[in-house]
Amino acid sequence: MVSSVTSEFCFVLDGKGKGIRVSPRHIEKVGDKEAWIHLDEENEKNVEWLYKQSGLEKAVIENLLDKDMQPRYFTTPRGLFVVLRGVNSNRNADVEDMIALRMWIEEKRIISFSHRRLMSIEKMAVLLKEGLGPITAMNTFIMIAEAMNENISEVVAKIDDDLDDIENDMIDVRRDSTTMLQSRISDIRHKILGIRRYLGPQRDLFNSLKVMDIQSVSKEEHMILKDISRDLQKCVEDLDFAREHATVNQEELNSRINVQLNQTMYLLTIIMVVLAPLTLITGILGSNSTEVMQEPIRFLGITVSLLFLGVLQVLYLKKKKWF
Repeated sequence: MVSSVTSEFCFVLDGKGKGIRVSPRHIEKVGDKEAWIHLDEENEKNVEWLYKQSGLEKAVIENLLDKDMQPRYFTTPRGLFVVLRGVNSNRNADVEDMIALRMWIEEKRIISFSHRRLMSIEKMAVLLKEGLGPITAMNTFIMIAEAMNENISEVVAKIDDDLDDIENDMIDVRRDSTTMLQSRISDIRHKILGIRRYLGPQRDLFNSLKVMDIQSVSKEEHMILKDISRDLQKCVEDLDFAREHATVNQEELNSRINVQLNQTMYLLTIIMVVLAPLTLITGILGSNSTEVMQEPIRFLGITVSLLFLGVLQVLYLKKKKWF
């Protein structure tokens, strides 16, 4: 079974897309080279390293260790602090339980913190090993953000497809499948709310970053930031539409359930209307059942009369267009 806990690593970037992996415990040997350090926030040794050896300001360290954060950013003369949220792709996990990734980006170093595995982080690590990864600290942040955004877009597209499938299934919905459809709609609405909670602030974050004058960001990277901002805007709009779509599906399903229930109640009402007079007559005759049973012709006559009365009732109800 694959662990859901993040792996720790440090890559020294060669400026050509390849990274040389070193132990995070020997990060001081990196010197002034470009480096990406990714650590587990739950490891006490990492916390100790932050306070004693990282050289970061206390405010930055406290934000890196803050576990419950909405997507946001702030800048200092030394660098940029960013919090992003990525979809949870771990086994048996809910995608709407979005994982926080906190990053500090300065001129030649990026430090990222997370406790749970993120596919985008692992993707960057693989690309660095293959020589296809980022070339600078800022480029590392932008490529991570781009990969996270791709995962988010895939999840939002999957939600749209699931809602379309539900709508198609509702065309021939049977009474025994309505509960399952209700459960599916409820799950999707829960996903939408969970993802939308973080996607709005994340969109606003990139709307701000794309217009900031950051010297370490190239024109090509500025274009990527604009693309990420545009894609996030589309994801937010798609989620808002999906929320309305799910609401319409729920209302349509409730309407179909009510129609089925009304049809059932209507059928029962017709049966009761037909049987009520017959029940009354047989109840009255029940007090003399012994005498009736002793005279077969009399019993047969009463039975035929009841059947004839029942047929007349059905014909009358049909003429009145009750069914």
